[in-house]
Amino acid sequence: PKTFIEVGCGEAKLSKILCSRGLFGIGIDFSKRAIEKASDNMKSYIKSGKFSLIMQDFMKNDFDKKADLVFSAFVMEHVEDDLKFLIKIKKSANKNGVVIVGVPSCKDKWGIEDEIAGHLRRYDRKDLLTLFDSAGMNCGKIWSVGVPVSNILLGLSNLFILKSEETNKKRLPLKYRTENSGILEIPFKTIFPRFFKIVLNKFTMWPFFVLQRFFYNNTDRGLMMLVYATPK
Repeated sequence: PKTFIEVGCGEAKLSKILCSRGLFGIGIDFSKRAIEKASDNMKSYIKSGKFSLIMQDFMKNDFDKKADLVFSAFVMEHVEDDLKFLIKIKKSANKNGVVIVGVPSCKDKWGIEDEIAGHLRRYDRKDLLTLFDSAGMNCGKIWSVGVPVSNILLGLSNLFILKSEETNKKRLPLKYRTENSGILEIPFKTIFPRFFKIVLNKFTMWPFFVLQRFFYNNTDRGLMMLVYATPK
């Protein structure tokens, strides 16, 4: 692909990776705070014309942009009408384009992170196959991601959340939790001391990245599912 659209871009960390590999893209998000952080994170690519940001609600506004790749990570679980969401995603993909959507999975693992992030649901493989088919897309692949590392660390992850200020969001309106879900600040989960880079980096984590690939198609126990689809 040469062009992409990230729906619900948050801080645009994924968009930054794609732009660094030569793609041109658009990020869309309805959170003012997320757009501000994305603007700062992507300022060099915005200045060069390789990337642009749109602040609007993807579900409530017309969106006429198209790209070779349309992707969304941890957004669909926030949307009340997820079928409509996928139909709009499909319309944003070029004729021979690709759609990639990441969602939380394992319904029995619903917990504190879902509540503070404003999630409405988790998904299983059957849900996703039905939804994408109804939206007029073929699911080429559905990967179960994060096994076994995320599963092992889930309890510790929840503990860090419970000890953080983010737990106060449980009492806030759903819309606010959704708007800020892409920029959670949880010590030792989403933000780390600088010296952690010595321990947590692409080299030390490489064996775990390789290990989880073995489980992509062999289990549905990943805490995230990643769908690769194409328009019918």
